[in-house]
Amino acid sequence: MTPRSTPNRPIRSVETAFGIVEAISERNGAGVVELAEALDLAQSTVHDHLSTLVALEYVVQEGTEYRLGLKGLDHGVTARNRLSFFDTASEEMHALADDIDEVIWLYTEEYGQSVVIDDANREQGSGYDLARLGWRPPLHCTAAGKAILAHLSDDRIDRIVDHRGLPEQTPQTITTRAELDAELETIREQGYAINDEEHAEGIYAIGSPFVLDGAVLGAVTISGPSYRLSKPTVREPLVEALLDTTNQIELSLTYR
Repeated sequence: MTPRSTPNRPIRSVETAFGIVEAISERNGAGVVELAEALDLAQSTVHDHLSTLVALEYVVQEGTEYRLGLKGLDHGVTARNRLSFFDTASEEMHALADDIDEVIWLYTEEYGQSVVIDDANREQGSGYDLARLGWRPPLHCTAAGKAILAHLSDDRIDRIVDHRGLPEQTPQTITTRAELDAELETIREQGYAINDEEHAEGIYAIGSPFVLDGAVLGAVTISGPSYRLSKPTVREPLVEALLDTTNQIELSLTYR
């Protein structure tokens, strides 16, 4: 999906309402004063929007603080389950999880960002608290994101980079187009991507895409601490298992 465009006539009240929802999510709950300061809005405006969101059951009020309600979860699950590849990819990802004791993630791309849509073996712990269902990290600094980027057209990559940029997350992040192009070529040749502390220090990940009829649909990744997964004796068997999994996803999607 291409990066979102700016509407010709944006509806300010809608932007304000979703800005409040996103601000609450980022803070895991917040009060009127905090939200007004964060969004540069009048407290009365924030209060009125919050009252509406509470009435619609998208936000829950607990004393003077507001948190997101669970109604949005239903929408997210519905959106995820409508993805034509989800059931197949999830089944194969969980089959992989039965064979290895590593944290595994299933990603897709939307609006020029990668999106986590399933996971397995979370109890193993990757040391990475940010990662969760619905998390939307940049494409250029995650294993899944780079694996997906490597199978997009040059025009799509241009539009994503123009819109999202290549922001630095750690000293290891790719921040120039020349570096990115070289990395994507390597990924195409070897069939998988590596995230070596490019989004978070201490975290290493391996990602492999799955493609149907020339279109990349998503990617599966294995993540864990760099000190362990970066060792060739650990990494190489995981790469083989990961490639087997994404190959099986492609076969299952082709002949379903």
